[in-house]
Amino acid sequence: MSRFSLFSALIIFLFGFGVLSQESPAQLSVSPLVLETSVYPGGVKDHSVIVSNQASETLSCHVTIYAMELQEGGLPVAVEEAARSCARWITVEPSRVVLPPGQAIQLRCRFSVPKGTLGGYYAILSIHGQPGGADEDAESPTGLRAGIRFSYRSLLPVLLAVPGGELRAEIHAAQPLVSSEGPGREQRIQLPVSNSGNIHARIRGTAEIRSLANQPIESFELAAGRGYLLPDHQRIFTQRIKSRLPDGQYVMNVELTMERSPRPMRKVFD
Repeated sequence: MSRFSLFSALIIFLFGFGVLSQESPAQLSVSPLVLETSVYPGGVKDHSVIVSNQASETLSCHVTIYAMELQEGGLPVAVEEAARSCARWITVEPSRVVLPPGQAIQLRCRFSVPKGTLGGYYAILSIHGQPGGADEDAESPTGLRAGIRFSYRSLLPVLLAVPGGELRAEIHAAQPLVSSEGPGREQRIQLPVSNSGNIHARIRGTAEIRSLANQPIESFELAAGRGYLLPDHQRIFTQRIKSRLPDGQYVMNVELTMERSPRPMRKVFD
């Protein structure tokens, strides 16, 4: 049997799952933070999305719909194509709008799901705001025009469930790994968790490290942003270890609970 050992080393950078921005998210807010819904095959459903301009200048905004991938650390990424994408099933009206400072607008997000689909499908709404008055650049004493233009973008992850058959998230936990990071060699434990089902799951978990003599060493919650795990994806749940573990062999008890699931998954690694 393989042993859970401190000789394993892996460094993963963790990001949260929520509204993410490439420019400045604070100036262009979107509600809800995550759009999670369900639509039957062949059905149509509308949702409202509120976009608010918190900048001090008027913003010219437009919405682009992308497919979504979820990185191992939990970061949702907008991509052109992805498996289980529902980007082509979504329309947003209006898709372009001018927002004065302090104003908000309600967008209609319509889902039109084709027949013969089942399971979880995903997308990202990218709301990009460009300040108005693009010609108002500063002029230098030499007569050359120069200026810096800021723009703002918020990303809204979309999680769509299409019922009509068996929806199941199949969660699997792999062997935990230990890394040492930074000048102080801070120890972190990482638990890879994958989903081989056809629907996303929201996961929370706890773990306990014990010695081979069954003496408790440390217990902690497993955290990874909002905890979403998409089908055919892997997440890395990461936690800093407060107790300095010397080289050796240990036992780790893991309990993972899926949202709306009555029974947690328990697994022992040694």
